[in-house]
Amino acid sequence: MRVTDYAKYPFIEVAKQYVRQSRMMEMPLHEMLQTKFGTLVLEHAQHRIRCALHGVKKVPPFTLPLTADHELFSYHLARLLVSCATYNRSVVTKFVAYETERTYKAYVGEPDHMKLELQQQFGFPVASTRISVIDYVPMSVGLKKDPKFKLVNMTVAGGQVTMPADSTTDIFKARIRHQISQGLPIDVHPDIRVLLTPVITNLFAQYQETIQTDYGAVTESHFPPCITTLMATVKRGESIPHPARFALVTFMHEIGMSDTEIAQLFSAAHGFDLNTTMYQISHITGKMSGSAYKMQMCDTLKSFSICCANDNPLCAKIKHPLGYYQAKNAPDDKKSEKKKSTTKKSTGRSRQ
Repeated sequence: MRVTDYAKYPFIEVAKQYVRQSRMMEMPLHEMLQTKFGTLVLEHAQHRIRCALHGVKKVPPFTLPLTADHELFSYHLARLLVSCATYNRSVVTKFVAYETERTYKAYVGEPDHMKLELQQQFGFPVASTRISVIDYVPMSVGLKKDPKFKLVNMTVAGGQVTMPADSTTDIFKARIRHQISQGLPIDVHPDIRVLLTPVITNLFAQYQETIQTDYGAVTESHFPPCITTLMATVKRGESIPHPARFALVTFMHEIGMSDTEIAQLFSAAHGFDLNTTMYQISHITGKMSGSAYKMQMCDTLKSFSICCANDNPLCAKIKHPLGYYQAKNAPDDKKSEKKKSTTKKSTGRSRQ
């Protein structure tokens, strides 16, 4: 395989080996990014991510001339950048989906002998309709929306899964997706995060705005039990552990409260210091770090003993505190329509 092939399939082992042996890898990242080569690689890495987040049709085409090395290195730098955005899990998901489609499109256009070689590089069975259970299970995660791909619904014999003739393409794509997602998100060194913060802030700011939900005016009576309990504890001047503070700050930030308003919530605490509190809040909300953290799911809050749902019927139906708030915050007419729809379905089933 040639370098031009590595550029099209940068996640295969021979391509990664080529990158590791490159003289560019002898430089510290901050020095490499200051070179003409590094500047262009960074530009294209950002372009790949924008295409992933906003859609290829909505992003202007990249017009600067690129070599195979530029393409190859931009992929690995893009992996580094999306790994710095773990506060929003959809960034990594969209990046993997985009790179999967890009890879499959390139694969389809290859001659037959190249396709066979690529299947070997992807770890996919060549000229066979069977794949080992060990290889199939990780791939099936990307196919979980369709029950026919569940292992219990597949033909398994001798540790091998037989792929249905009409499903080979789906399973092959799942294999590519699995290969690309391996190791993501990367555990990025703090110094590299600091180095890339200006790029990350600029790159993800627009996307963050597109996914930000407008919850309207803050309505305390609609808070989930966990947040209500934390609020009451803080207002009494009692201290709460760090995970609880983190949950309270991220929740308030996501529903639209300003950093100053959030800081006021903690003003009753013993030894309250405005500067220290604002510093901590600014880090969580992304004003200082460039990466705003997201409110954690209910399962995570349970692991920190923050959840206090008890027998709350709405808590039993949702998996995220913001889902609770959104449901309680829904206009009465929408709640009424949903209730009527549920009633009609229930009546329809009883008549049958």
